[in-house]
Amino acid sequence: MVRTGLGLMGLMGHLAGTEPIYGLLANPLPRSGLLALASALPDAPSAEPLVDLKAQLTDMHDPSTPRRAVYLSPANVHYHGVDGVKALAMGNAAISNFDGKGGVLIVPNAQRAKEAQNLRQSEPNLQKVLGQLTGAGQGKSPDHTIVVQGRTQSGAVATEGAERPDEVRQRVQAVRAQGKTPVVLTVDEAIERRMAGLK
Repeated sequence: MVRTGLGLMGLMGHLAGTEPIYGLLANPLPRSGLLALASALPDAPSAEPLVDLKAQLTDMHDPSTPRRAVYLSPANVHYHGVDGVKALAMGNAAISNFDGKGGVLIVPNAQRAKEAQNLRQSEPNLQKVLGQLTGAGQGKSPDHTIVVQGRTQSGAVATEGAERPDEVRQRVQAVRAQGKTPVVLTVDEAIERRMAGLK
């Protein structure tokens, strides 16, 4: 089953074998607003609910998924605090200031930490690095106006990636193949959901 926001009814109609559930925001931003938000996302990712970060850590340890790391943006580090970050990283390896802005990258072990650091040194585009390590693709760009989340049975967001509209079908199929529930949202709907989880 794929869940979508109201603004994506037409887009989701062609996804064979799905039964969309409509909800969330009834009035998504116009395309210009989505582009503005999408272009802002790479530089200022917001904090995420703890339940989502824990789901991402579980996803990282699942060999059937492409996720190899969990990125805690500076906003996550600030919101959850030093103790919260330490608790999330427990039993794993953590690379402080991975992004040069105070963010933390959590990986399963020291070998994966070394691989992540080598990738960071060889690729100047941080978004490409994070996309590869988290399984979210090759980074974000202004034409990636649709968000595809992979949710657990409890509703936590284990994966999330911004896509071009023509890439949505493929991402939905990939999320479903990993055993998660695909949820398709506009960028503003994804941000609203994230903010609601922090209250």
